[in-house]
Amino acid sequence: MSFDLTVPLIILGAVFLAGPFLLVADRRERRLRQQLALISSLSRQDAGAPAVRSIRREKLRFAQIKELGRKLFSYNPDFVDAYTLPIPIVIAGGALAGLLAGALASVTLTTPISTVIGCLAAGLVVRGLFGWQQSRYANLILKQIPDTLQFIVGAVRAGFPVIEAFRGISREVQEPTRAQFVRLVNEISLGRSVHEALMEIYFRTHVAEYAIFAVTLAVQNKTGGHLAETISTLAETVRERITIAARAKALAGEATVSATILSVLPVITGIALTVIRPDYLDPLFHDPRGKRMFLLSLTFLVCGIWTMRRMIAGAVKE
Repeated sequence: MSFDLTVPLIILGAVFLAGPFLLVADRRERRLRQQLALISSLSRQDAGAPAVRSIRREKLRFAQIKELGRKLFSYNPDFVDAYTLPIPIVIAGGALAGLLAGALASVTLTTPISTVIGCLAAGLVVRGLFGWQQSRYANLILKQIPDTLQFIVGAVRAGFPVIEAFRGISREVQEPTRAQFVRLVNEISLGRSVHEALMEIYFRTHVAEYAIFAVTLAVQNKTGGHLAETISTLAETVRERITIAARAKALAGEATVSATILSVLPVITGIALTVIRPDYLDPLFHDPRGKRMFLLSLTFLVCGIWTMRRMIAGAVKE
């Protein structure tokens, strides 16, 4: 079957319908943050200030959209600081991947099936780009946790309360930890407990060490004890975990190189054969059976790359 304009038009329409959804989600989250910042500065408001719309009602209305975006595209508006790539660029990348996948599939498949394949490829690319940014942001926060906990230990040993240590982190520590503690201090100022505010950092970043830190503070507040020693022990434990994870990643370097070579080798071989004998691979593009074999081989190649990456990532995490 020859490739026409039907498939790219349908894929572009489907992908760019998801674009306004992500932009609306991002804009609503920014508006909620502005309202929270306005409420946190009540001392600067007078009686004639305009009334702020109900944040509770806004959050309830926004919760369903946020959950849908998280499940479909791995996009969390609460984690907006992690997304360094602009949303239009992510959408354009997904559209390009969808067009390419749809064009390849339309060579041997019908238009509806190739359109579905293109839309799936576009959605997976958008989801992968958002997930990659989240993972990079979380890894950066994880590497800063030992220094952050050591800062808290020093402040507590100097006689300052934990809340003052958090305020110091929100002023002195580097990004992205500073932004998370700025939000934490604002939540505590609005009446939230320290344990709940720290758990919110865990829910936003999915860094398990912050959940451990929150539980540690909650247990220490109930049972008592030396807070500085407890946090210092936690900092050493986190530092050891980061060191072990880096060592495991280094040991997995050989497997990563092997997976990269296996992934690139079919492409290099195809280019080399085309250069040496230009007509050698013509049956893959002109014969119907060759087209099916080419599409099937591409599918197996993508599945193999994904399987190798998951195996290496699972070994490093363990």
